[in-house]
Amino acid sequence: MTTDAVSIEELANGDWYYQIHSHLEYTPKSGEKISCMVEHGSFNKPMIIDWDPSISESDWDKISIGASGLVLGIITAAAGLMYYKKKSAD
Repeated sequence: MTTDAVSIEELANGDWYYQIHSHLEYTPKSGEKISCMVEHGSFNKPMIIDWDPSISESDWDKISIGASGLVLGIITAAAGLMYYKKKSAD
């Protein structure tokens, strides 16, 4: 879909080949199925790819580690602040 595309960029691969990337801003509605049709000279017919919005297991691992680090950082900062206030009150 290029008619409603927000931006279309031509990117060099560095080996005399180029890619064209099109970006479309769209907010899907609940239960809606999203597909992308890719047309390319090397394809016999356009390729249709269904978008799967689920998060992979490795992404969940990254989110869990990041959230755990954030919580640990907040707890450490709060403990340091309490220690500082207690020491400065003495």
